[in-house]
Amino acid sequence: MKEKWALITGSSSGIGKEIAITLSNIGYHVILHGRNIEALHEIKKSITSNVEIINCDLTEKNAIEHFKALSEEKNIEVLVNNAGIGVDGDFKSTNIEEEVEMVEINVIFPMRLTKLILQNNKLKYILNTASLYSYFPVPKQAIYGASKAFLHSFSLAIAKENPEITISSLCPGLTYSSFRTRKGKEEKYYPTGLTSKAVATKAVRGMLNGKQEIVPGLFNKLISFVIPKLPTSLGLIIIQKMNSGRGY
Repeated sequence: MKEKWALITGSSSGIGKEIAITLSNIGYHVILHGRNIEALHEIKKSITSNVEIINCDLTEKNAIEHFKALSEEKNIEVLVNNAGIGVDGDFKSTNIEEEVEMVEINVIFPMRLTKLILQNNKLKYILNTASLYSYFPVPKQAIYGASKAFLHSFSLAIAKENPEITISSLCPGLTYSSFRTRKGKEEKYYPTGLTSKAVATKAVRGMLNGKQEIVPGLFNKLISFVIPKLPTSLGLIIIQKMNSGRGY
């Protein structure tokens, strides 16, 4: 019987790390990816199944080459496109090179990797980490929100094309991880926020249950349902106020 492998990008911390641990706990061997090699080796110590490590920056030219050998060698049943970065601020004032890098990581690389793994493996599951922001425009994070909307739309479209595979779009809201703090922002705590572990647990459970859209948390489910049904101008005001409250 072939070993079952899961490949998780952006798994050196946060949601990606917790998804990797969760999958290993239910019998998957895991391929960890990240830029922080020390963190990846620390996670490897806590995982009892087999572990492979890919240490690279997804904005590198030909970054996809780091994944080709393992995609051909391992029986990858689960692909998790989790790596992502954010850029915030008024678009006229933000750094365009940082935004281009963000699009490379949040949009272009998941597209490349998904095609590679689909062609080389008998996948059972794809889980793409989008965002609650996939459901509406996001003032102060215009390109970030748009990149996650792309990933969400992409996930739903290829799910229709590939009914033999469960393809899920994970759309978390406020999650306590290093996503914000590594950029020097102080994280404020709200009762509606979730830990990375809680999001990962709901993500893996939803994926295994065949859900195409996974929105962890009752508040987030409400927001994802209500905001798109409001007049666009009102929805933009609400989201901008929510972002301002978080320091954007």
